[in-house]
Amino acid sequence: MTTQIALGSAKTRFSNSAFVDYEIDGNSYREAAQANSWMDTTWTLNALKAGLFIPKGGDVKAYLQAAFNRNFPNIFSEDVATSDQIYWMGLFNTYKATLHEGTKIVDQLQDGQTFKEAVVYTVDVSGTENQVRSLKEELSSADYRLTYDPVTKQVTVELLKDTSETIAVFIAVEAATDVYKYNNMISLTDGTTDLTAEAQVERSAKGNWLTKNGTQNVDNNRLLGWEVLVNQDSLTIKNAVIEDTINYNQQTFLYDETGKVLVDVYKAVKDGDQWIKGEKVIFNNQDNPNVTTNGIDGTFTLRIAFEDVIDSPYFIVYQTKLDPGIRNNEVVSNDVSLYGSQTEIHQVTKDVIVKSTNGSGTSTGTNGSLTIKKYDREGDKEAGINKEAHFQLSRKNAEGNYEVVFSELVVRNNKLIQGTSEFDRLDGLRYGDYKIQETKAPDGYERDEKEYTFTISSEEVDYVFELANTREIIETSLALTATKALEGRQIEDGEFTFVLADEENKILQEKTNKANNILFDEITYQKEGTYRYKIYEVQGHDATISYDDSITNVTVEVKNNDGQLEATATYEGNAVFTNTYTPKAGSVVLEAEKVLTGRSLVAGEFTFELVDQEGKVIQSQTNDGTGKVYFDAIPYDKAGEFNYTIREKVGQDDTVTYDDTEVLVTVSVKDNEGQLEATATYEGNAVFTNTYTPKAGSVGLEAEKVLTGRSLVAGEFTFELVDQEGQVIQSQTNDGSGKIYFDAIPYDKAGEYNYTIREKAGQDSTITYDDAEIPVTVNVEDQNGTLEAKADYGSEPTFTNRYTPEKAPDPAKNQNTKTPMKKNELPKTGETYQVSWMLVGLLLVGIVVVVYRRQKRK
Repeated sequence: MTTQIALGSAKTRFSNSAFVDYEIDGNSYREAAQANSWMDTTWTLNALKAGLFIPKGGDVKAYLQAAFNRNFPNIFSEDVATSDQIYWMGLFNTYKATLHEGTKIVDQLQDGQTFKEAVVYTVDVSGTENQVRSLKEELSSADYRLTYDPVTKQVTVELLKDTSETIAVFIAVEAATDVYKYNNMISLTDGTTDLTAEAQVERSAKGNWLTKNGTQNVDNNRLLGWEVLVNQDSLTIKNAVIEDTINYNQQTFLYDETGKVLVDVYKAVKDGDQWIKGEKVIFNNQDNPNVTTNGIDGTFTLRIAFEDVIDSPYFIVYQTKLDPGIRNNEVVSNDVSLYGSQTEIHQVTKDVIVKSTNGSGTSTGTNGSLTIKKYDREGDKEAGINKEAHFQLSRKNAEGNYEVVFSELVVRNNKLIQGTSEFDRLDGLRYGDYKIQETKAPDGYERDEKEYTFTISSEEVDYVFELANTREIIETSLALTATKALEGRQIEDGEFTFVLADEENKILQEKTNKANNILFDEITYQKEGTYRYKIYEVQGHDATISYDDSITNVTVEVKNNDGQLEATATYEGNAVFTNTYTPKAGSVVLEAEKVLTGRSLVAGEFTFELVDQEGKVIQSQTNDGTGKVYFDAIPYDKAGEFNYTIREKVGQDDTVTYDDTEVLVTVSVKDNEGQLEATATYEGNAVFTNTYTPKAGSVGLEAEKVLTGRSLVAGEFTFELVDQEGQVIQSQTNDGSGKIYFDAIPYDKAGEYNYTIREKAGQDSTITYDDAEIPVTVNVEDQNGTLEAKADYGSEPTFTNRYTPEKAPDPAKNQNTKTPMKKNELPKTGETYQVSWMLVGLLLVGIVVVVYRRQKRK
């Protein structure tokens, strides 16, 4: 409303604001408006601002006529809006004071607005309502000057004449689609007077952004059904988000068995004048929709994030469950907000008056709180545990059963955690009986499975729940090991058995050897302590084996390292069990040794023969990985002397030089009190040495000679090959094509070799010699026994010399007494001097051409 007031001081501003609360279809709305008036002792001015949104394709004239409620002609040049547009009106001087020449009216466009057009009218307004009653005259460029600054986004109208008319400035702007509320400010400056008016326009009518309905279920009055209709005008909203907030001391959202909130979203379709549910919307993100808790405000918020852009209406449908202690006729509120790109577009509050859920409704207190202190039993209670613990909070209903209110409360350092926010306690709890249980303990702690109950009432409004946790012991495991050694022959997998027993001699495990290793299964430890074990070998029945009867004692210490058990084994002695292989009496095992130089020895790659004294090969054996060669035991049934020869069988590997030694062995068998004993005596040390030599490789180095100025002659330039010690190892000359080939260089071992190729400067004064030195690297690699050599020149090995002929004598310097010829005069008979020089010149030209063409062909 507008009220005229008696004149104030020399320049006085009068403001008036009005608020209107109203309902449409059960939805609550609030509108606000403000008017500003400035009054002067000599004249009265005021400023008013209004705006109108017209969507793309809208009839401009029809929209304006509806807004003014007058049959006005179209003020603007466009009949149909070519884009979403805002039409602003600034109204000045409704009390018809004098506006002087030079008065400036400045309209400040703000976010999401692009200037299109401006027109200025004198108008009549109606009474105190200050509504435009009629358009009087459109002002021309003779009446005002219009400017627009795209940087500041200011539209300026400067009056060129004095006027006492009421002025209306109409401005059309293009409206950005990603802005939902458009703001505008217009000001008038007349020397000593500044007037300002502001306005805001929304893209959609408030009721079309959001409509919300809520009803109490007839069959189950604990349930409230909610339905939200979003974006009835089908406007484009980027990153649209719906947030629906309820008080958790009144109601809670419903969840499925996995803990996901129950809510359905549908596309809305028009059925006559009604919107009905269409296709159901499926969200890709498993965490959308979701519910967050604000323990300070005492609220749950359901958040639904549409993916990318929406440009059509949607229904959101869900239920909430009322607190069992809610009072009869209590008002239950539900706030829903619509956001676009994190900007709130609109908010609606819906209230539902409910019937009591238990017939009495005696639970009136809603100001209770819960503080949770979760701490280490051996730590600081006030500091808590710096790891997350999870709790479930339930409230007792009228039937005496507990219903879940908070499925997950997260606590860390005695603070309730919600996303990146934390708060000291959970406020706004309704009086009643509660149950709390830990559902997940902090990492490294044991979970307390007990259910704890408590009551919030007027006697104990603020309840503190304390729960101490014991650190969880994480088990560990350890595998005990030992080593098996056999002297006299090679050991075989699985031929010896070993026992692991506890300190009471109870056998825990039995394992056989794998090569020289004894590996027992891991032992799991679940508590600290000292554990003692024994490892020993099971005595076998092989008469050729002397078994080790020792016992190795093992002590395992298990300690708790910050909740993680750690086990360490200590062995008494070296845990090595050594058996000895001894052939039966009357037998002997002959042996030899293989040595390979040049590379590593491989088990089984060389074969050795045992030859008896008649020259018959009686055994063949190969070397093991260490080079040992063991022949099978030779039995004897009588005493005597026996002669043998051990020799290597020559192989086919041409990279190996085989040892052709023959080792003589004499075995003496004696009768020692009825027991035959055989003793072997070797001639020499029975060692066979082979040498590995890879096949030799070679490389031929080369270069190229280029001569400019004349043709190259074979053998006329000399080149040297210098090794890495600076010694000249070869000299070669070029061939007729310019190629220089050095003799092949042989190599007998792998490695890297460096050389230098250079030209030996000659004595020809017509030649400019190339003094370049070209480095060459030769890499020699062993490729399966063959040396391969590759040369790397780095760059092209080319030497370039230049031929420059000596200058011919200057004829002008010769003393010639003959009469010079005139121009175009032929020489006289007998005057051959000049002709001879001409012939020589022509001949030289011909030679140069021939040489040049040859060079081009090359």
